[in-house]
Amino acid sequence: MTTPPPRFVELVRVSSAGQAERDTPEDQRRALDRLATTRPGQLVERIEHGASGLSGAADLAHRPDLQRLMDLSAARAYDELRVRSIDRLTRHDDPRVRAAIIGMVRDAGAIIVEAGGQVIDPRSDTGDLVWSVQTWASALERRKIVERTVAARHRLSAQGRPMTTIPYGRTYDYASGRWGVDKEQLAVYRRLFAEALAGVSLHQLAEKLNGEGIPSPKGGRWEASSVRRMIKNPSAIGRMTSYGHAITCPAIVDELTQRRAVEAMKRGRTRSGPPAKHEALLRKLATCASCGSSMHVATGGSHGRTVLYYRCAKAKRPEAEEGCRTHHPVAKVDAAVIESLRAMLEEPERLTRALAKREGPKSNAAQDVDAAAKELEALDAREEKLVRLLTTGKVSDAVYERQHAEVARARAAAQERLEAGKQRALAAAQAEELRGDVEAAVKALRRRVKRATFEEWRALVEQLFPRGPGTWIRLRDNGTIDTNGLLKLGGEPGRRTSASPCP
Repeated sequence: MTTPPPRFVELVRVSSAGQAERDTPEDQRRALDRLATTRPGQLVERIEHGASGLSGAADLAHRPDLQRLMDLSAARAYDELRVRSIDRLTRHDDPRVRAAIIGMVRDAGAIIVEAGGQVIDPRSDTGDLVWSVQTWASALERRKIVERTVAARHRLSAQGRPMTTIPYGRTYDYASGRWGVDKEQLAVYRRLFAEALAGVSLHQLAEKLNGEGIPSPKGGRWEASSVRRMIKNPSAIGRMTSYGHAITCPAIVDELTQRRAVEAMKRGRTRSGPPAKHEALLRKLATCASCGSSMHVATGGSHGRTVLYYRCAKAKRPEAEEGCRTHHPVAKVDAAVIESLRAMLEEPERLTRALAKREGPKSNAAQDVDAAAKELEALDAREEKLVRLLTTGKVSDAVYERQHAEVARARAAAQERLEAGKQRALAAAQAEELRGDVEAAVKALRRRVKRATFEEWRALVEQLFPRGPGTWIRLRDNGTIDTNGLLKLGGEPGRRTSASPCP
């Protein structure tokens, strides 16, 4: 009686798309085709779910090729599983995963055949031993490859070479070690800042970019969150990290522009959502002095007459404090605020003094930044020299680790001084910028104070009280307004305004 030819399944897998582009899958196919010539049989299926890149260290749940093999094994649809080498099946660290794979082949009553001719029979003790040793060796080799790769990336990152995703709008030539820019993406990135500074909301900006067919950094649609992340990203001002090392990349904008754009986003957040039905000068700006919650605009009144009130967001909650339950008439509060603003417009030197105080004392921030930057350059050179000595065997691992830790501590201290100097310089520049913006707004409003619109008063309040730490407008339950910004509204904190609480 003639023995039927064996039914066989072939499996092709590579670890990355890069390997796929280098025709590694094709090499495996050619090897399996040669095996089919010397070992005839009936091809059931060639599994190629991993031919475009699939890690051999992945769990079974993330290995569609092995999931397909599991189905074929359950159906006992093959007699031989053919691969170029055992490591194409798995490089997983966990022996339980490796055991599960050979268990599939055993369930099918099949054997494993490598392209070189080696046969592993899972039903035999020898086959079980060979599988265990070879797959353990493959997992160990992969672990060593990962360790060498990570160490190399740390070393190259310390030399200023990015071993992570290149920031949007920038390019990097790994052969020459030079940065460049993508002109189209650069224009888009700078446009984000220009539009944000012009007052365009994040949602509107995302809709604009999507409408123009401009892909997001990940290739999909723009969302308000992705615009926000890009504007706030440190890489926009030339800072990024790679494996814990600070790296300088081409900046899109300067620090002051980024800070102003972030502030503009915060101000825009107060105007987000659908247009307000009723005008309220402190809408989404005022907070409750009792609990710190936002003050909402509520409606009331009778006989067809609508009255607006500022009311604490927690007013109706059982745990609300007594002061949270007070309703402040919007008309009276806004009138008191505008009265204070009119007084400021008549006496602008009050604002000039406030702006001068905001600038803070002059300092030698530029010299501090320059000194810290030079120290960081010297530390980079020292670390690069250490790496060369280590790779040439002139220093031991212990000496390298000790010296490297010393350099890391010095770098952290120098980086801290650099950031502090930059923050002082940025604060001075921002204060000067703010002075110009506010003084221009005050000058324009002084000329038309009698005809000023609600929108003009609102814009001035937002400039005088930019959202951020240390700035607030609080409504107290006794009818006083407590503020902290570029000036005080309604006089000194605690002074009663004409906006008395309702009964």
